[in-house]
Amino acid sequence: MLIGMVGMPISVITALMFLAKSYGTANADFWESCVVVLGPALVMVTGWGLFKRWRWALIVTIGLLVMAGMDRGWAVMKGPRETKVYTTESGVKVTEMGSEVSPYAVPMGLVCAGLVGWLVSGRVRAEFEVTRPPALPTMAPLSEATSGEEARGWRVGHRGRDQMYYEEKIGGVWQRLEMDGEMLMGRAHHVIYFASEEVWRGYPEWARERRDEIVARVKSVFREPDYEYQTWGSASGPVVTGPSVVEAHVGREKVTWKQWAAMAAVILILIGVSGGMGWMVAQGISQGETKMPSKHASHRRVLTRGEEPVSFWAALGVYGLVGLGSGVWAGWFLREAWRLRDR
Repeated sequence: MLIGMVGMPISVITALMFLAKSYGTANADFWESCVVVLGPALVMVTGWGLFKRWRWALIVTIGLLVMAGMDRGWAVMKGPRETKVYTTESGVKVTEMGSEVSPYAVPMGLVCAGLVGWLVSGRVRAEFEVTRPPALPTMAPLSEATSGEEARGWRVGHRGRDQMYYEEKIGGVWQRLEMDGEMLMGRAHHVIYFASEEVWRGYPEWARERRDEIVARVKSVFREPDYEYQTWGSASGPVVTGPSVVEAHVGREKVTWKQWAAMAAVILILIGVSGGMGWMVAQGISQGETKMPSKHASHRRVLTRGEEPVSFWAALGVYGLVGLGSGVWAGWFLREAWRLRDR
């Protein structure tokens, strides 16, 4: 997602250059142009989908990695291209410059293959709910299952990715308790957080004195080892009540030193990018020249404020947006780290 945000300014500028039929885009390759113009937006949206654990984002990410790996593999299979010199029928001598295989082609291909293998693993697929918990030996038809719930007067289920609920028919009306949970990546794919007896006393009257019974019913459907159970709350803990719904939030597990180290590394990288971009903007303004942002070394020429003012300020704008975005993200991570300092 961060990579997509960083690349968006370049994507917008490139798209405007195509619309204006700029000389610099006259010989651009179609697929490479699509990657530059549409790639950042696709990466950003897909990154957000991965963060939200949407299945389509996982499928798109796997597809992108497969295509990138195949592209690197094809480049290695083609090998280096020699420089060719020939003369056309009209007598014009033409030189086609050769090219070498990038030394990063094989490592990048291996990285793509490793990421694909990790994304299709059972743990990741379970987190995105691509795989379902093992079915019971016998499954009743939907109509029979519904009639069975009506007959026994209670039912349980999932709501969204994390939460569970318990419903009971009282006086002809279904009443609901919502319980917080969390998706896991181990043998148990979910943990359910049951309120303690003290907190449970603040629940609706129909459930207030029946904690053990309701918990036992939930456990009878959401069984170990596919589910884990934890108890939260105390006499001084928060109590949330409602006519038919109770939502309880519980603190997560303690943050490990590895998570702290990863967060610190991300913050330092973002601060470094922000500082570097700020330095380039300051240098460009003070010296009146800067370099054009481009992934091709041959395109990274020097832009002067006097000769090419539009390109000069556009380049500084790109650097400024990248630096500002990195600084905002670094601030957001710092704020989250401060919130997690006591965990």
